[in-house]
Amino acid sequence: FPSHDTSSKNSAEEIERKTRAYTPWPGVRTTFTLKNGEHQEVKLHSVRTTENVLEAGRISTESEKLLLGTASVALEVLSLQPATKNILTTKEYPQGYKPTSFI
Repeated sequence: FPSHDTSSKNSAEEIERKTRAYTPWPGVRTTFTLKNGEHQEVKLHSVRTTENVLEAGRISTESEKLLLGTASVALEVLSLQPATKNILTTKEYPQGYKPTSFI
């Protein structure tokens, strides 16, 4: 089905604009690498730019926030949906999946 893919090569501002424009349908998707080495496709539902700096492609789950390193500044994910799962807040997501990076 159609979607708009995004990656760590995009800027936080670009990902935020795409997410607002394409949510709920067709959505913005990316792929996370989990701590166990598996890959997981997720759909971003709500995000916002931050002033934090994080290496592009890295994920930080400190302080109950899920931050994605982009080509510009870090992007905070507020809610997301793993493939075939329900929408989760970022407080719920890292507890079960433990993401380390995204493509």
